[in-house]
Amino acid sequence: LLAGYIFNLNTNTLTQITDIDYPKGTTLDYTDGYFVISDKNGRVSFSGLNSGTAWSGLDFFTPTYKPDGVKAVVAVREELFCFGEETIEVYINDGSTPFVRQTRTSMYYGLTARDSIALHQAGVFFLGKSRIGGSEVYLMGNDYSITPVSSPAISQLLNKQTNEDAEGFIQSTADGHIFYHLHLPAAKTTLVY
Repeated sequence: LLAGYIFNLNTNTLTQITDIDYPKGTTLDYTDGYFVISDKNGRVSFSGLNSGTAWSGLDFFTPTYKPDGVKAVVAVREELFCFGEETIEVYINDGSTPFVRQTRTSMYYGLTARDSIALHQAGVFFLGKSRIGGSEVYLMGNDYSITPVSSPAISQLLNKQTNEDAEGFIQSTADGHIFYHLHLPAAKTTLVY
């Protein structure tokens, strides 16, 4: 994120965040009154409460279960998922500290492509990798379960090249079907699940 902006619905104005401590990061989300950014140092920085324009420069955390630089953050319900190179850690606002790690929720799955994350009520789809290597398409359910959704043949295709530039999104049809689209520029391919 090279620059950040706040859109005020009451005044219909767009204002650039000019705070010198605004961390120009890679992903941004919002949860429990905080704007949250995965910053360029692999940390998670957050704004002042209910103010996306106020950044102290001191409000950040680094994953603690297995120190792993954060590549992306995603807010799901009242939880903040921090996707790293090798792990996914879940943080919550416990009421006294803005973000603390939720115990027994850390997962040994890493994120292959930052822009492959797509959120749906069924869970979070992403292109990731397990502890033993190789990339696959996964669905992380609301109960923290992680299920591979790519077939062995597709997984083999995914591992023929680097897919760090992959992009994913969800399409919901009028009759209630969910499709996860994963565009792989390196393979000149789009997969649909």
